[in-house]
Amino acid sequence: MDILFVNNFGLPFNSGVFFTIILLGVAAFFILRFAKSKGHYFLHLGTLSFVFILIGYSTFFQTIIRSNADVPIDMTNPDNAITLIKYLQREQYGKVPLLTGPDYNSKPNGMKDGHMEYWKGPKNYVELGEKKDEYTYESGDVRFFPRIWDGNDPSHASYYRNYLGLSESDDPSSSDNIKFFLGYQVNQMWWRYFCWNYIGRQNDFQNIMGEPHTGNWVSGIKFLDKNRVGDLDKMPEGFRNNRARNELYFLPFILGLLGLIFHFQNDKRNAFIVTLLFFFTGLAIVIYLNNTPLQPRERDYAYAGATYAFAIWIGLGVMMVSDWFKKLKLGNMSPAIATVLCLLAVPVLMASKEWDDHDRSRKTLALASAKNYLNSCEPNAILFTEGDNDTYPLWYAQEVEGIRTDVRLINISLLGIDWYIDQLSYKVNDAAPVPLIWKPEQYRGEKRNYIQYLDNKSIAQDKAVNLKEILEFIGSDAGGATLPTMDGSVSNYFPTKNFFIPVDKNLIAQNKVLPANDTSAIADIVQFTLPNNVAYKNDLAILNILAANAWKRPIYFANSIDPDHYEGLQEYLQLEGLAFKLVPVRTPGSTPNTPLRVNTEKCMDLIMNKFEFGNADQQGIHYDQTNRRMLNTPRILAVQLADNLVRLNRKADAIKVIEKVLKSISESSYPVMITQEDRTMILMADAAIKAGSAEISKKITDKLLKFVKEDIQYVATLKADHKSFKQDDLQFSLTALNFLANEAKMNGMPELAASLEKEVQTLAKGVMF
Repeated sequence: MDILFVNNFGLPFNSGVFFTIILLGVAAFFILRFAKSKGHYFLHLGTLSFVFILIGYSTFFQTIIRSNADVPIDMTNPDNAITLIKYLQREQYGKVPLLTGPDYNSKPNGMKDGHMEYWKGPKNYVELGEKKDEYTYESGDVRFFPRIWDGNDPSHASYYRNYLGLSESDDPSSSDNIKFFLGYQVNQMWWRYFCWNYIGRQNDFQNIMGEPHTGNWVSGIKFLDKNRVGDLDKMPEGFRNNRARNELYFLPFILGLLGLIFHFQNDKRNAFIVTLLFFFTGLAIVIYLNNTPLQPRERDYAYAGATYAFAIWIGLGVMMVSDWFKKLKLGNMSPAIATVLCLLAVPVLMASKEWDDHDRSRKTLALASAKNYLNSCEPNAILFTEGDNDTYPLWYAQEVEGIRTDVRLINISLLGIDWYIDQLSYKVNDAAPVPLIWKPEQYRGEKRNYIQYLDNKSIAQDKAVNLKEILEFIGSDAGGATLPTMDGSVSNYFPTKNFFIPVDKNLIAQNKVLPANDTSAIADIVQFTLPNNVAYKNDLAILNILAANAWKRPIYFANSIDPDHYEGLQEYLQLEGLAFKLVPVRTPGSTPNTPLRVNTEKCMDLIMNKFEFGNADQQGIHYDQTNRRMLNTPRILAVQLADNLVRLNRKADAIKVIEKVLKSISESSYPVMITQEDRTMILMADAAIKAGSAEISKKITDKLLKFVKEDIQYVATLKADHKSFKQDDLQFSLTALNFLANEAKMNGMPELAASLEKEVQTLAKGVMF
């Protein structure tokens, strides 16, 4: 409607929206008037319900008003009807099949007809072209109620096969879809979370494949739990004493069931309504989300509504208990006794068990991490981050606390969307706009969502081409820059993957990109090779920024981003705190995991004097798994810096760095452990060995040994079919300890090496692989 009013009638933007709202309001008024006069009850009720839905949606006016103010953080830029619809439909997250769809290994045979996309131009809506985002399949490859549908991600396809016991040549069946739905989506993703709240929780470690030692529901009734997840009291300390271990002994769950029974016995109609609320905010959400495996975290917040419904039944359960006491002839005291008893059995118990892992009053890690990232950057820098956890704290620090507002943050996860690329042209706080080589019409809508590499024989593949020229080639619609595709359209391509960025040495000196005593190493060009054969729009945007910036501003990459997004520039990155700075000096063999070029003095100053650790040095504060991953960043930096200091023969300084980080992150906040995800304490022990600190090395390795011994002890309590889940973990732990023994032997610590070797041999004998 808005497109009609703006493009055809020449009226202002959003005029069609207001006309539609007025039209609906007038129509609702006359329908209500007619229904009341004629006594049409259901027509009257249905119209009122529709009006209340509209009133609910009116809250989105604040979203439009906010977006029109061009605030610094303006997700999807919903300042008009077209982008508001995209915002409401969560278009950037893609489409999920619900009733019908393919399996993960179904092969598409084409694309469905798309719809015309529009962009809000200066005076009207501009056509961007047709958007096609759904594949078509042969009828035999489409099934009812698809649950194992995402084959675009190889890790998802592998997970489906492992979970269902299928080989690569096996075709899944309807029963496989139902098995995944019930086993993973319902049991693991919803029921497990529900049980955390009302039965009990094992710990806060994310459960990936149904492992017995991570994130399961437990009750605290030992013989029931031991059969399912082993003896919790024999787990390693980091798991055993995890503050998220909340044992509720089924009491909230039982009280809720009593309330459910009481509700249906006394008021079936309202009980049915609450049951609908429970279903539609719980199991129906499971069906609607159709979650793929390997979610980055448990999506427990999606099912929160069902807990409200169950809380109603917990309240009614008190009345059931009161009725029981009345039958025991306790008289008028029955309600009071039932209330006190149930208060002690449920809310008091839940508070006593769960307060410590929900209390955030002294935890300031998010802001501390944000400061550490921002303070790693020089003034007026551009900092690439990725994902929510590495970006939202930084946005908060800048927008609310006013910290380092000169740094321009660019979230790579959003950089593949046109509205976000548009916003690079805005000045944000004290940070200047970010220039691009391309104009908006070259990336808007579906244009250049991804570009493939194709060997162009006219270009020597062993020679590098100016990045700016390549981007101009890719951004061109001329016939020589495009190739025909199977659907009859044309597509741009990379004629080579070898690029270079010219280096203006005068500008480098003027902007102090490098210290004056380091300028002799400056290269004439920064030459690099794109790591993959396909570059997506966010990669292309990064390349645009690199080419257009031309060393005018410092460019940093957060050390937490996917290495592919370094775009092949790893050997030109210099470690500075929690970020890598792009410099015009090549350091052969340098990688993000093992950086060989380090701004040593800056990193020393950051760790020893400026970094904050969010009160992680204190006792009694719970840091969950996401927090612990955030605490890993300064640990990893300490290891990398210590290794560099050892190379510079500054072992005393290396020991100071290790001691500083160990002191700043207490074992109460982050217990010493070995997991395949968390290897930081292995690396810390290795750094201490290389630095020559026998005391620190012995202290850490003793704690690692204790962890492994307790882990083996715990595995012995598992059922035979559950022990296989821990096989790789135990093998990894013993390999890690053996690695430290070899490091100790090579670095002049024979006693530590001999002790570790003896322990590993003894432990290996007790482990069956």
